[in-house]
Amino acid sequence: MTVSSTTSRASYAGNGSTRDFAVPFLFIAAADVQAVLRYPDGSEAILLRGTHYSLEGEGNPYGGTLRTSTAPLAGETLVIRRNPAILQEVDYMENGPFPAETHERALDRLTMICQSLSERLDRSVSLRISSAVSDVKMPDPQEGCTLCWSGDDIANGPTGEDVAAAQTNAAIARISSEEAQAARDEAVQAASTSSLPDMTTLTGCEMLRVTPDALSYEHRTAAQVRSDIGAPGIAVPNLWTAPQEYEQTALVIEAGVVTWDMAAAPRAMLTLTSNVTAISITNPGPGELTLAQDATGDRSVAWPASIRWPGGAAPAVTDEPGAEDVVTFFERGGVLRGTALQNFKAVA
Repeated sequence: MTVSSTTSRASYAGNGSTRDFAVPFLFIAAADVQAVLRYPDGSEAILLRGTHYSLEGEGNPYGGTLRTSTAPLAGETLVIRRNPAILQEVDYMENGPFPAETHERALDRLTMICQSLSERLDRSVSLRISSAVSDVKMPDPQEGCTLCWSGDDIANGPTGEDVAAAQTNAAIARISSEEAQAARDEAVQAASTSSLPDMTTLTGCEMLRVTPDALSYEHRTAAQVRSDIGAPGIAVPNLWTAPQEYEQTALVIEAGVVTWDMAAAPRAMLTLTSNVTAISITNPGPGELTLAQDATGDRSVAWPASIRWPGGAAPAVTDEPGAEDVVTFFERGGVLRGTALQNFKAVA
């Protein structure tokens, strides 16, 4: 027997009805044939002889037939390949007659092993014949990462999400560059067609504005500006008729909690009739809070942890009956800062 064909693999598209498939190559044993089913999503399953298929044609130079237990469906692909075990099972007897048939069978098996390895290599990634690079090392797989060259080896690179983000940023940068170039061109065009009016003709309190066509500039008096923006004229100056200040709002303690809207009541008064376990502050801003102990005294106040105090220490209210403390606040970056002036009393 000879191995006169290089064919060692065949693939068939499923149609949901065909179960018999030709094996177009010589195989010495049924165990030398491997059947793989590829699904539409690209995943694969190795089929088991006796469970998923049966095989006929062992030793037939023209091949045989593989019959599946169920027909592959449309979109599925059946791959049949020769995949003999890489073993040397021939043992010659010393001084015995030359077993030509056994020897030829062993040579056939070696040829089939070589063809199987060649078929596998044909599906692998390889460098060009003229490449001077050799001994290329691959990294361990890392989910989501691309592969890139690192010297003469291959390394894990950015993830697919990183690549997509880079492409998006590049597109945004290109659009921004085009918009900036267009704005520059418009500015150059405007600069070449516009001019400032004669500054020597300006009178007191006149202003300079861009003309409605955005091509030049013009003078405008205060009265014209008021008319442009629809503001009423000032007939007489405003007069303050009394000192201006916020009224003081009385806060109350409900189940130990005080609620203070600093925008609605920037000046507030709180009589301590019980301990304050929490202060809920909304719309933080500049404000003043007067704390007065009732006739019993010895009431305490728990300040919000978000308020910053000099030295990082919140003040303890004066606990004497009738004592008054005044705490002032200002706000920066959404954070309240407070200072306390304590134990106001009449001069003895």
